[in-house]
Amino acid sequence: MKRSACGLPLGRAAAPVRAIGLVPDNIEATSLGKAKDGTDVFILGSDNNFSAAQKTQFYAFKILRRPQQ
Repeated sequence: MKRSACGLPLGRAAAPVRAIGLVPDNIEATSLGKAKDGTDVFILGSDNNFSAAQKTQFYAFKILRRPQQ
């Protein structure tokens, strides 16, 4: 199975976001970073492609635990 740079299966990054009631549009960026308190954060980003029908969005999620490899 192909995976994204952050390790998620390709095409499945948005599925957990929809499960909590968020509606991502045109996700084009993923990143892992650190919050001010040192915890890991997973970030999703999209732009509106200069279209009034799309939104520029950023979602940030604190990672409570990482899968063991």
